[in-house]
Amino acid sequence: MQTTSSQISPWRPVTPTRSSWPQALGWYLAGVLATCAGGALVVGIGSVTGGAFAGVFGHLLVLGAIIVLVKRTGRLPRRSGVALVLGVLTPFVLAAAVVAYFLWALAHSNLSF
Repeated sequence: MQTTSSQISPWRPVTPTRSSWPQALGWYLAGVLATCAGGALVVGIGSVTGGAFAGVFGHLLVLGAIIVLVKRTGRLPRRSGVALVLGVLTPFVLAAAVVAYFLWALAHSNLSF
């Protein structure tokens, strides 16, 4: 019978080093810049080609980015991995907030209907 319990997850190995806060901030900014660059690439391709190709390309880009993100964050220290994921998600959350505010303003405007 084993007396000690080893609670190490096989899916997320424990890294011996802990990243610093400036390094985590760098990974956060890298995630934000990667999301903005991907969005600019999809918009640029959409303006050059037809809208349907840009839509398919955008879906493939997002799918590839998710796969790369999952593989990359598994090799990073925990703090840096969380910072990278938050950096990737921040532009989406801000865009959703802007759309929500626009819809709220449209719903409460006297000039809308």
